[in-house]
Amino acid sequence: MIEARDNVRFLTSIEKYWDPLYRCEPKEMIEYIPPLLAVLRRVYNSSHFFNTSERLTSFLSKVTNQLIFVSQNYLTDTYQKSIWSEDMAVLVRKIGECKSMQDVYRSSYFQIQSEIEEGGEKPLTCSTNFL
Repeated sequence: MIEARDNVRFLTSIEKYWDPLYRCEPKEMIEYIPPLLAVLRRVYNSSHFFNTSERLTSFLSKVTNQLIFVSQNYLTDTYQKSIWSEDMAVLVRKIGECKSMQDVYRSSYFQIQSEIEEGGEKPLTCSTNFL
């Protein structure tokens, strides 16, 4: 019962930042990534059930997979085009936007890690292979 209540609080707190990962293009998603990771940090520090390395790694893996999926859809116009048939200038711009999104994701994660270390909070213990 307590875990279910914790789940509802967790999902409610991330919904506002998670939803854009499903409806925005990479350029638009950049503004939602830092707040999503900040909310994750708060949940990780306050939750009794979501503060394990397994759950944190699982959540960040899902975020990473969604960013990859969005990038694939964006580069191929939802699998309607091949990247080989795309105009070179358009493709380079799109790849740059996807790369910027990934850079923001990585830098936001490491920024939060450094803030946690400075603040003496419980460190985020998870694999960074997914970043």
